[in-house]
Amino acid sequence: TGSVLTNMMRSIETSVDEIANALVYMRKNHITTMEASEEAENDWIDHCNLSQAGTIFNTAPNSWYSGANIPGKSKTLLFYCGGLDGYLKKWKAIADKDYEGFILDSKYRSSQFPIH
Repeated sequence: TGSVLTNMMRSIETSVDEIANALVYMRKNHITTMEASEEAENDWIDHCNLSQAGTIFNTAPNSWYSGANIPGKSKTLLFYCGGLDGYLKKWKAIADKDYEGFILDSKYRSSQFPIH
């Protein structure tokens, strides 16, 4: 979702819509698995870090927000600060490019897992 920094009801509702759209796309294109590529994951982390630049969250280096409460874990903020509209814009750009950054596969025939 857009993150815990959004209106959660709106965020959850739009996430359900986007997941449903992805499932429709997968069904239409006989795709049975969808997984973010490692490169896309890293790009998303970079995008999230940019969204946090200049926020107060960066001034608390020992916060649980950054994972500092877990010994040995690298410190990074664990959420997106770009707002729900920014999140949806990013997601739409990905979906409009046939889910660019995701590994789409047809390991199983869709008839094995019918959607009714």
